[in-house]
Amino acid sequence: MIELQLPFPPSVNSMWRTPRSGPLAGRTMLSEDGSRWALSAELAGEVGGFVRVEVRPCHA
Repeated sequence: MIELQLPFPPSVNSMWRTPRSGPLAGRTMLSEDGSRWALSAELAGEVGGFVRVEVRPCHA
């Protein structure tokens, strides 16, 4: 069994941004917090093939 400990993600409101002006206006994209979280989750490890996921949230 492989056990991965992933970082807790940011809230949905802080994970995504939609600029109101400029060349990217109206496009939804990952925020800086969202990008940082995605990178740290990716660095936690990769699993290939079929997987079974069990989530046990724990608040410290």
